[in-house]
Amino acid sequence: MTIPHLTNYVAFAIPFFFLLIGIELIVDKIKNGHHYRFSDSITNLSCGIGNQVVNATIKLLALGAYYWLQSHYSLFKIPVDSPIYWLLCLICVDFAYYWYHRLSHEINFMWAMHIVHHQSEEYNLTVALRQAMFARLIAFAFYLPIAFIGFPIEMFFVVAQFQLIYQFWIHTPYVPKLGFLEYIFMTPSQHRVHHGKNSIYLDKNHGGTFSIWDRLFGTYREETVKVYFGTTKPLKSWNPIWSNFVYWREMIDVAKTKSTFSEKIKVFLKGPKDMPIPAEGLPEVTYKYDTPKMKWMNRYVFVHFVLAVLCLGLYLKQAKVEFDFSFYYLGAIILVSILNFGAMFELKRWVRWSELLRMVMIVGFLYITFQNGFINHIGWLVIGAILSLISWTVMNRLLDRYQTGLTPISS
Repeated sequence: MTIPHLTNYVAFAIPFFFLLIGIELIVDKIKNGHHYRFSDSITNLSCGIGNQVVNATIKLLALGAYYWLQSHYSLFKIPVDSPIYWLLCLICVDFAYYWYHRLSHEINFMWAMHIVHHQSEEYNLTVALRQAMFARLIAFAFYLPIAFIGFPIEMFFVVAQFQLIYQFWIHTPYVPKLGFLEYIFMTPSQHRVHHGKNSIYLDKNHGGTFSIWDRLFGTYREETVKVYFGTTKPLKSWNPIWSNFVYWREMIDVAKTKSTFSEKIKVFLKGPKDMPIPAEGLPEVTYKYDTPKMKWMNRYVFVHFVLAVLCLGLYLKQAKVEFDFSFYYLGAIILVSILNFGAMFELKRWVRWSELLRMVMIVGFLYITFQNGFINHIGWLVIGAILSLISWTVMNRLLDRYQTGLTPISS
């Protein structure tokens, strides 16, 4: 079975996402809004990178399941040249998303895969790209009924991407309420409520494109008081990899305290509200996790983050289902990169060795590309090795200075 060629419009939208983030950052500086922190923003974007690395394969498998069901068991043959069917497809996609999203807040094992999106204690456009690695493993099942109805995969894929891209702009603190549009569409005001950890805002406004589902099913809440963002139990980490597993760890720890197998299983099937409160209690709603400001370490991370984004572009361009060692090897380099960024923000001692591992992996990847003929001169391999060694040395010097309370030489 071969899936028809599908255009990835989200990939085309990524440069515009970064452009809008840049514009919002300028507005934030002008208004002195303090909605951006470097470590938080890089962690948000790193979570998005991790999501893309893992989903490059999961997405193809999910689309394969959709296409197989639509090809063999669809109830209707729906044409792609009628605007009314495109609108109906959007309604179906958004309806499926509402229930996936709502249940992701009400069932623990689903919340474990969705919580990543809510862990940031800021609210800006980078939060839109803060996505969990494995959420699509569950999400795609909610869209299979649309294939059963008979909406062609070409139509579904375009509409699903539009529905996803739409949700980017609603992650901004700078757009006020939009009058009558609030009754139809999901807006920044309504989605700010969704990200709030205030008790009155918890588990509200789950819609993606339309707000009508929340009004119909009793989960709507208007923005009335200042919103405090994040999860009621903060992550307290800049580690984008750990953020995907922290809640699994909590569930497993709780399950270990249960005496019977059925009680252990119920821990994963109950809701976050049923989880025990930590002995030390929950922090004040205004609490924000932070680490010391480190100008030069931030500059080091930024340079390597840009390189990681470029590697992600190459990775996504080569995405395929069949096994390709160089493809997955590059994906592993990207994941180690974002792991290290968080560790550098937190001045973890082990990052010396994980960063050394990353540099060795990068040189190894250059060697693979040289062997495959993509690098036509061994000099580039040598230059890559030298730059990797210099980079690792610089990171170690920065780590030493910040860990001992010293400040690097100012510019």
